[in-house]
Amino acid sequence: KEHDHGHDHGAGCEDPSCTVDHSHGKHGHGDRTAHWSSRVSSVGFVREGDLDMDKVNEWIGQLLQDKGPDIYRMKGVLALKDTPTKFAFQAVHMQMQGEMLGEWGAAEKRQSKLVFIGKDLNKEELGAALDACMVK
Repeated sequence: KEHDHGHDHGAGCEDPSCTVDHSHGKHGHGDRTAHWSSRVSSVGFVREGDLDMDKVNEWIGQLLQDKGPDIYRMKGVLALKDTPTKFAFQAVHMQMQGEMLGEWGAAEKRQSKLVFIGKDLNKEELGAALDACMVK
């Protein structure tokens, strides 16, 4: 793939006075899996209905305590029981923050959307834990 080496002329420069090294040095364009572990993935969920905030707090708190170093990023917008506003949250490793956003629209489905990026994520376990937080 083409990319920039920080100069303003192409890699095929033929200018004899050019002092820019156009080789790729230590970085190449071969198999990129050498830089990324196959254990890293992203997992997303969408659930219609409301979540129980106490259960969500307990689950996310335990998840970050148990797997915090392996969870690179989490973010989502949640529909919480008895709350007319959307709750947005994000977490990087073991640091989490959240805030209430605008109200749900009259014609808008109350649903929660979450995305996890991390190492050794178990989609089935995460999905089951999220389902356990749903208001029945």
